[in-house]
Amino acid sequence: MGPEETSVRSVGGILAVAGVVVLAGGLGWALYATGALDFSTGSAAIVAVTAAGVLFVGGLTGVLMWLAFYSSSGGYDETPRFDVAAEGADARAGTDRLA
Repeated sequence: MGPEETSVRSVGGILAVAGVVVLAGGLGWALYATGALDFSTGSAAIVAVTAAGVLFVGGLTGVLMWLAFYSSSGGYDETPRFDVAAEGADARAGTDRLA
């Protein structure tokens, strides 16, 4: 990975985070401005449970994506290679004894 790819990736990451922050800020402002987020009887619990659910799903997504990239970069997703016996064996392992 060259320096150009690294700078493009970092700019893309910064733009993605900025986009999420702008969307979250706009949603918060809309809820505050309309009075939908009043924290009266029971709504604080609903907000807390919703926030916990969003954080849990986000964390789980991050962990699963990390595992997928770790598996891919570690070679765990490669097709296995088998050594074939050189003399008189069939190309498939163990089939020379069946005939």
